[in-house]
Amino acid sequence: MIGIAENLANYHMYFGDANLINTELENYMAVTREDIKRVANEYMVKDNRVVLYYLPKEGE
Repeated sequence: MIGIAENLANYHMYFGDANLINTELENYMAVTREDIKRVANEYMVKDNRVVLYYLPKEGE
């Protein structure tokens, strides 16, 4: 019950409508393969990446 109450409170707090929880799955299911490709092509570009190099400490 606490999980349900927390989800309802979050929807009310962040979106102003606790009833949106009833359409959450529909929103996810409305996303198409083309939507994912379009967003990936927009944001997953070489200029938006961060490259980290992990090097061992000396003596290891």
